[in-house]
Order: sequence, then structure tokens, then C-alpha cells
Amino acid sequence: MKFCKSCNIKKPLSEFYKMSKSKDGFRYECKQCENDRKKNWTRLNSDRLNELQRLSDKVYSQYGITKADYDRILVEQNGVCKICKNPETRRDKRSGLLLRLCIDHCHETGKVRGLLCFRCNTVLGSCKDDVKLMMNMINYLEDNE
Repeated sequence: MKFCKSCNIKKPLSEFYKMSKSKDGFRYECKQCENDRKKNWTRLNSDRLNELQRLSDKVYSQYGITKADYDRILVEQNGVCKICKNPETRRDKRSGLLLRLCIDHCHETGKVRGLLCFRCNTVLGSCKDDVKLMMNMINYLEDNE
């Protein structure tokens, strides 16, 4: 048995979600209170969530693709970065959710080349897509093995 910190009612542990980081292994709110709190937050923040969705749609249109195009490319790449062949590991700092792969595009033509993890996308961006510079980097690494 455990007291819910929201409703102050003593309930069986089966009425609480598990949480490995807590001392007793369960969350401080019962399932009902936690679900009610989440529903209330969603209701109060619906405008903010709609704005986030609008911004997300704008990101796709910025590259001339739709969410369906993004999803198709993601399936074609088996859900991994086109360069390193690894899934994205970067997480949103606030929610902890895994972030989506970046949409890589040619800055001259605007053509989408594929989806990249944050690390590979940052390397390409830092090199400004300069193939000669990247070849020099490869040669440098090979010469200094």
C-alpha cells in the first residue's frame, strides 16, 4: 500500500506506475491522478501542441517534402543514418524523447539527399559540404593511424 501524493488516498501498489529511480520502485502519483494530470496538461496546452505540429509540418515543407516522404525515406534507410548506418541517439532535453533523423539537403540545389543523425549532419555542415576538405580529413586520419 502507498499514499498518492496528489489525492492523498492510500492505494495498493498495483494502482501506481513503476519507476525504477524511486526508492520504492513506484511513481508518487497513482495511475488515475497521473492520467488526469496529463489529460489536463494536454487540454491546457493544446494551442502550444498545435503550434508545434504546425512548425513540424513547416520543417518538411521547407525541404519540399511531406511527412509521408520523410517516412518513406526513413523506411528505405531502415530507420538509420544514411552515412554511419546508426539510429539517432540524441534525445530532447526536456521530454527525453528520441529525436528524429535530420533532413540532409544540398544547399545549392535544395535536393534532399537523405536522413542523417545529428552527428553526421553536423560534420557535413561544419565542412560546408566541401568534398576536398573531407578528403583531406580522411587522408589526415589515414596518415596518422
